Amino acid sequence: MSITLYTIYDHPSDYPQYYVVRRWYVFAGFAYPSPCLTLAETLEGAREALPGGLVNLGRDGEHDPVILEVWA
Repeated sequence: MSITLYTIYDHPSDYPQYYVVRRWYVFAGFAYPSPCLTLAETLEGAREALPGGLVNLGRDGEHDPVILEVWA
């Protein structure tokens, strides 16, 4: 079984002027990033780029500080 997650990053070092949305595929306990990503100038714009029907899982305290939200 697999799950698709979307992570919103707050101005990561590879795109310091943007919020970034990246899709992740989780399969058999391993996470694989999609090569496609979305750049947004605002957090609201990043959220609007997400597919409909997702649930905000928030973030784990152990996540990198640039990770704002994870959606499934």
